[in-house]
Amino acid sequence: SFRTLYNSGDFIGAEKCILPVLDLQKKVPGKYLAAAYNNLGIIKMILGFYTEALDYFNKAENLTPNIKKNYTVLATIYNNKSRIYTFRRSYSTAIEFLEKAIRIFQNPENQDKSLLLNLSTAYLNLGIIYYEIKDYSSALETLEKSSRLKLNNNLPQTELTFLNLAKTYAQTGNSDKAEEYFTRSLTTMNSKFGGNYYRMAEVFFDYGLFLRSAGRNAEAIEAHSKALSICLKNYGEKHTLVSLSL
Repeated sequence: SFRTLYNSGDFIGAEKCILPVLDLQKKVPGKYLAAAYNNLGIIKMILGFYTEALDYFNKAENLTPNIKKNYTVLATIYNNKSRIYTFRRSYSTAIEFLEKAIRIFQNPENQDKSLLLNLSTAYLNLGIIYYEIKDYSSALETLEKSSRLKLNNNLPQTELTFLNLAKTYAQTGNSDKAEEYFTRSLTTMNSKFGGNYYRMAEVFFDYGLFLRSAGRNAEAIEAHSKALSICLKNYGEKHTLVSLSL
């Protein structure tokens, strides 16, 4: 039920669905609680409550013993924690968590396809950090690793890698490549999730800035207006992304 609500963009419903698990602390294995805390952390992160999100991720990590059979679970938590530190601009700490996650996901013993998805996500998140610190060559290199893994293994979330490739190419002055990847990101999201998918707002934010920098102001206003409409439908009137849209 949580996954269905989460994938539909109903984050409040997803949170309400998972909270009752916490009432069963003495009746279920620790790994169930760890999964619940991790999922709640993801919801809080999406909704912009970063301190609460990190608290949930820490609880998930504390309930996951540091033994071999749990390494991939820990790596997933490290990946999530890195996003909080990225949002807080604590980039060195974020990179440390991602490098720990990547070492686990790259282990030759880990051949499961789901781990390839996690590895591609770790590369994506690392590419985002390199972008934020303006190391665009490293960003492109890392994002291309993510893209190749996703495309070669038919993994989800290619649209997010396309978005960050678009942003990076825009910063390097390669307008044609940037336009190509913005379009690929929007097209992929729309075909998979529909026009009101919450993450499409992210693409329209950055696409609008790209259009404005190119002097295409009318198109930029249209892009930002679409972002605002999507954010209002998904988050209501009080949210950091609604503020950004405005």
